[in-house]
Amino acid sequence: MQQNKVVRILAKLPEKEIKVFGKYLSNIYSPGSVLYRLLEHIRKYHPECTAKQLGAEQIFSKIYPREIFDKKRLLNQFSLLKKELKRFLIWYHQEDFSYESNIILLQLYKRYQLNDHVEKQLLDMCKKLEESPEKDMWYWQQKMQLAHEDYHYIANNRIRPSPSPLKEAMKQLDNFYAIAKLRYSVEYYNQEQVLNPEPEIPVFLQEIHEMEKETSSSVVHHAYQLALLLIRERSEVAFEQLKDVLLAYSEQFSEDDQLILNTYLFNHISAGLKKGKFELVEPAFRLFQQGIKQRLFVKDGYFEGSHFDNIINVGCALKEFDWIDSFVKEWQDTLNPEIKEDTLLMADAFISFRKKDFKATENKLVALSQRQFKHAHHKARYKLLDLATLFESAPQSEYLISRYLALEKSVRDNKTMGKDMKVGILNFVKVIRKLSRSKVDKPKLVALMASFKILYFKFWLKEKVEAY
Repeated sequence: MQQNKVVRILAKLPEKEIKVFGKYLSNIYSPGSVLYRLLEHIRKYHPECTAKQLGAEQIFSKIYPREIFDKKRLLNQFSLLKKELKRFLIWYHQEDFSYESNIILLQLYKRYQLNDHVEKQLLDMCKKLEESPEKDMWYWQQKMQLAHEDYHYIANNRIRPSPSPLKEAMKQLDNFYAIAKLRYSVEYYNQEQVLNPEPEIPVFLQEIHEMEKETSSSVVHHAYQLALLLIRERSEVAFEQLKDVLLAYSEQFSEDDQLILNTYLFNHISAGLKKGKFELVEPAFRLFQQGIKQRLFVKDGYFEGSHFDNIINVGCALKEFDWIDSFVKEWQDTLNPEIKEDTLLMADAFISFRKKDFKATENKLVALSQRQFKHAHHKARYKLLDLATLFESAPQSEYLISRYLALEKSVRDNKTMGKDMKVGILNFVKVIRKLSRSKVDKPKLVALMASFKILYFKFWLKEKVEAY
């Protein structure tokens, strides 16, 4: 029954939430009910909930002891459990969606023709909306909806309805349309740029420019205007202004807007670093710190492994070792259990390496040499760190040469490795090959590194090139 929809939902819920759901069911159906027993059986195997653990006949025998297996009866119970789970989730999370909950209450007051309650509910909702720090595009849509309700219900119950709510609804509709169209257009243009280095400016962006003359401009609206300028012109001024706006007015941005706009900033930094603009490392570090405070890198309760690695890379490049140590201690337990151990072991070895404690790094790499890494990323990172550590102790040795040639051959022969990973490793080997020579043409090497779109250990390699 692993593929059963309700099992898949329950597998994603935290244990605390399932426990509350159990109490919810016991109050409605009693603790001895079939439905409650079904939930308790599934809960025993949470969060894995594998097909082996939850076979249909096994479940049936637990909730209907000494009865002949009847699949239809079992599916009926699962259907009822799903129905109650959906009701429970709406009830349990209603405070997380207060606007939607209040709209439902407003509609109920209207249905029962409780005019005084409708008016008070509208006033309370308008006040709460104005006090909300977030001013994303849904803020304008909600203002429009409340003005609409005011005109079409409240005004129609007055002797002389005022046109003011109607004007307000049209005004907020324009504001919503302007910011929504701008946000989607920026993302559209960004996606087009991935496929085409010089995409044409969409016609609808010109429409937005004309419409903006007639609409209000919020901080979020201004941020997306800067994002468009940043993406379209690679403007450093727009980059600095957008970064400052996000930092100064963070409370006005929803989580979605923060993530989207920070992604544009990180993309700009990444493109700059690939071109050799290493002065962008400091802004990247500050953005990472801000993103950590706002939990932008936590998805489904887990800190994303790629961001965890990148934060350590950037922090080490700036020699912020005390901060990195604190970061690892604070966030290590939020890593996904599937990658946690590999991520932390590799991070520990890498930090020792960047601290120039090469003896400690060698010892840690020896301990990792027989480890079966679960992901190709960690396996590749281990091989590169091993080679970089060897370079630090014997930069022109025959053994180093044999090692990087062997790595190069194994990567070229690998038929399953991803293209980007292959390119990144081979580019790393190209730079190491040149650095291991007795004479290095520094300008050509700098130009070579700048030409690579993907290059692993680029901050360390930059330091090595600058040392020549």
